[in-house]
Amino acid sequence: MPRLSIVIPLLDDSARFEETLASVLRERPRHTQILVPHRGDYEDPYGLAEEVEFLPLASDCSIASLWNAAVQAAAAPTVQMLAPGFLAVAGWADSALSYFAQADVAAVAPQVTEAGNRGGEAVCGVVLDNRGRRRTCIDPQLENGTYAPVFGTGFYRTEALLECGGFDEKFEPIAEMDLAWRLRRAGWHTVAALHASLQVMDRIPLSPEGFALGRSVARFGHRRSRVGENSAGIGSLVTAQLGIAWRPAAWACIAGVVYGNCESIWRRAEFPTPLSAEEPATLSLAGRDPRSQISGEAVRYRKAG
Repeated sequence: MPRLSIVIPLLDDSARFEETLASVLRERPRHTQILVPHRGDYEDPYGLAEEVEFLPLASDCSIASLWNAAVQAAAAPTVQMLAPGFLAVAGWADSALSYFAQADVAAVAPQVTEAGNRGGEAVCGVVLDNRGRRRTCIDPQLENGTYAPVFGTGFYRTEALLECGGFDEKFEPIAEMDLAWRLRRAGWHTVAALHASLQVMDRIPLSPEGFALGRSVARFGHRRSRVGENSAGIGSLVTAQLGIAWRPAAWACIAGVVYGNCESIWRRAEFPTPLSAEEPATLSLAGRDPRSQISGEAVRYRKAG
């Protein structure tokens, strides 16, 4: 059985995908499974079927559904979600895997540096603060807010992903933040791996700005407030964007915040709260067919009756 399943989804840029896949094939540790979920449009031009498991899904499959389909097919107790544009370097996985010896660790955030920038500071994850601002961080111990790996770099305990239901497409621009929060609510921890490094080809990607980001941040705030946690109200979220109101994306984000707040009130039942550590979920993604379309709607939080 492999000890690590590496998931590299094929999104829209095949050149970046192939760079990332090539780096993993060069540097992968022993006993590794490589999974490539895609939207049915990759022909495997290099004949890698013996080394890579390709998972064709529906053409309109969301990014969250690509991740979740790969989790279903993962044979290892640990998976890494590696987005195109990141490059594996020698030994990048070994240090991260060692953290899973701690039974309560569900997610590990590797350091990320820009390729070719030897003097650049390493980023150890991202934080979504209580005002809805999302930013990279150098030391998570100095931050307040929800902490998660940089999107598309995190290592996860497969058991924990199954328990929490995977990534939720309703929060797709900040899906890794929502997952980190749900893991914490279920009693798991996310830690930074200071000696596990990846390189990014150009710059570290964050959520796309605009309407979708604002809507997801508002949804996330409502989800937190429903379990009694302090979260940003609509005024704070809008104020955070007004500081950069000269950017068109900020106004789109404000519109998304307003819409997301209204939507979360009107359609409250569609945004259930996750279970606490005392009420573990029983969802298992492993019994589903990863080669069929996996909908983000399949993410569940309530215990099966």
